[in-house]
Amino acid sequence: MGGAAAILANFWPQESWLADPSDPEMRQQAQDLGVRVARRRAGDEFDFGGTEIRVLAPGTEDLAARRNDESLVRKLV
Repeated sequence: MGGAAAILANFWPQESWLADPSDPEMRQQAQDLGVRVARRRAGDEFDFGGTEIRVLAPGTEDLAARRNDESLVRKLV
């Protein structure tokens, strides 16, 4: 997450996918830049640009105690 602010500011994504979008600074920066923040968890499946995205991890367990486990694991088909 340390580099997320630079990605938002320099690459202008339309959407940011996070396991836990509760970081107030990140949410504010995304809002200021017009970037939609979407919560993604294991089991989510969606189409993005003609690619099927499957989120494999993290699950629904409480991530607050293990901040490093918030990284999204995705399978692109």
